[in-house]
Amino acid sequence: MITMLRRLSLRAPLVAATAFAALAAAPLAAQGVSTPAEADAEFADAMASGVRASTLREAEMCAGYWWALQAVHEASAEVPFWQNLPKRLGPDTATLGREFWNAVLREALKDDEARLEAAGNRVFDHRQEAIRRVVEAEKTGGIEGFFSTLGTCVPE
Repeated sequence: MITMLRRLSLRAPLVAATAFAALAAAPLAAQGVSTPAEADAEFADAMASGVRASTLREAEMCAGYWWALQAVHEASAEVPFWQNLPKRLGPDTATLGREFWNAVLREALKDDEARLEAAGNRVFDHRQEAIRRVVEAEKTGGIEGFFSTLGTCVPE
């Protein structure tokens, strides 16, 4: 039986392409996002705080946020802000982060298919919320908090 986490990973490119079409086309100033250096600083501050995911629910959130970053990179590859993020916030790292947290969840819940599927649904919800926050930045003028969340979700 294919688990929800596996099914979700198959749907990611389609969802990402549609959710970020407007974001990718918008000029950086219209997005209202901080500079790559500010995003990196927010990420670094959160990493240095020592706060880490310690529960399954937090692992679900981490998987969702790294998946959202991966989707943003895939859909916004031509946007200078996303192109200029440091390697630790780049597309390869986003993929590794998502894979790491999905593996944590699969290992923790391997004997309970129903709980694994429920966790997959929550990962998808966290991903959608993170995507919403990034897209909302186009209107509100900032995605502060997105990169600090990722900073608490660094794969170990």
